[in-house]
Amino acid sequence: MVKEPTQHGTEGAALLAPASGTVVASFRHDNGGHVVQIRHTGRHYTTYLHMKYRSVSKGTWIAKGTKIGAVGKTGKLGNNHPHLHYEQGYDKNNNGSVTWGSPAAERVAASFNGKKYTGKLKQWDNVKSANKCAPKKYYVTTKAAATAYASPTSKKAVGRLGKGRSYVFCAAKGRSFSYKGTSKYWLYTELDSGSKSGWVSAAYLGKGGARPKDLAGRHIPYC
Repeated sequence: MVKEPTQHGTEGAALLAPASGTVVASFRHDNGGHVVQIRHTGRHYTTYLHMKYRSVSKGTWIAKGTKIGAVGKTGKLGNNHPHLHYEQGYDKNNNGSVTWGSPAAERVAASFNGKKYTGKLKQWDNVKSANKCAPKKYYVTTKAAATAYASPTSKKAVGRLGKGRSYVFCAAKGRSFSYKGTSKYWLYTELDSGSKSGWVSAAYLGKGGARPKDLAGRHIPYC
């Protein structure tokens, strides 16, 4: 990403997640500078290099449009030139990760509106995407107001989800939690108070330790 014609405003421009997913990497790399990688559904990944700073941490589930950082020029290969090094990857060998940053990486061509964009040192101007990547909502009913936590394994409370009908985005396994039954499943959702989003125990659905389902009887997908 480079703003034209003078690049004024490129450095520091906000980077937003193009689709929901889990942050699987957020670190400083010698050559790549500030790096973030997100695992999306269907074994798809996106990777961002040379960022000015990072706004998300490893292990965090984020919704489409979440700010993950800003465009920068960090790292030895940033060449003191603000830009976004962006890669789309696919986990070809299904080992739960994708490589990046090298000719042998598990990269795939970026695709917007059915057109693929790929090729070394090629340039496309004013590309707009109409790809539909909004996170799907799964409606559930909680039996009581639920305390939300920072992650499925965390004991740090970040907010509350009210009793009654609400929606969640996905499920994950974590620490056991009891409320009229014990469950090791956790649900990622937007909250009614406190932080914007967090994890609540599926025990609040009143179904014991079974894998959680929505009101239509469908299993809530894993994050």
